[in-house]
Amino acid sequence: MKARSYLACGLLFFCVYPLVADSDPLPISGKAGISAERVATEDLEYYPFGAYVKLDYDGLDTLTPYTRLKYTGNRRIFDGLGNLETIGVLDTYLGSEWDPNDSFSFDGFYRFGFGTNSYIAHEGSLGSTFTGISLADFSISANYVNASYIYPGTTTSLTMETISPDADISFHLTNSLLLPVGVEYTVIQYSTSDPYTVWTGHVGVDWDISDKFNITSNIQGGRDSSNYTLWGFDADISYKFWKATTLTLSVDYIQYVDPITLRGGKGKKSLSSGNTGGANNPLGTSDTFSYFTLGAEVSYAF
Repeated sequence: MKARSYLACGLLFFCVYPLVADSDPLPISGKAGISAERVATEDLEYYPFGAYVKLDYDGLDTLTPYTRLKYTGNRRIFDGLGNLETIGVLDTYLGSEWDPNDSFSFDGFYRFGFGTNSYIAHEGSLGSTFTGISLADFSISANYVNASYIYPGTTTSLTMETISPDADISFHLTNSLLLPVGVEYTVIQYSTSDPYTVWTGHVGVDWDISDKFNITSNIQGGRDSSNYTLWGFDADISYKFWKATTLTLSVDYIQYVDPITLRGGKGKKSLSSGNTGGANNPLGTSDTFSYFTLGAEVSYAF
């Protein structure tokens, strides 16, 4: 209850302060959008959807505080044993961006989420970017999530904690074309299973074709503590088609390949007997499994 009270006070301050501040017009900007996805695995399909609104206060020189409200339907959650279900979640954010000079920028936020099946989540994120040289931009960030919920269809109450630091270098190939290269390390702890860790690396392109048209794409690979090999790709195409209205189409694919499959074996892994090639993966139950996502978003900046 304390977290909800603090967050409500923060949101109230953010919304009321610009109304009484001596500024005309109000230094408020923002963005709102709706989205829909289709996610397919070997065993099922589900359809996440959502809507959000974000407000920025632009009345300070180097600091831009913001708040965000987002609802997601059919968000996936795991039981830590490789099975997934979907729930509805409402997320509230308080954050800020800080640009102390032309070379450094910092950002951070706190998220409080709540939803069906007694879902409660706290998330914190901090990041920094250095743009002081013309060759490349350097970014680092760290994220922490603590969530609890009752797994759908059961009476099992579980918790999940995630810590994920990452680093990225974006090389300036031209004024409009970047080559991002990065690494990420993630630790996930479910109350129902042992700690799970994964290393991933990615390389991609970020191309501003025009003022209205942008393409980003990445390929990635990695390895996890269950001895799975990961590989995948993602791409986003954004087009500003009317005033400040933007359509974004996205595709994302990631596959987890077990050592048994890499050695030429095949079959369905049993959770009771375990995986002879490595430990059970909390994100899937097959020797090879994948997630293929198609998405679309329409957003409006104001």
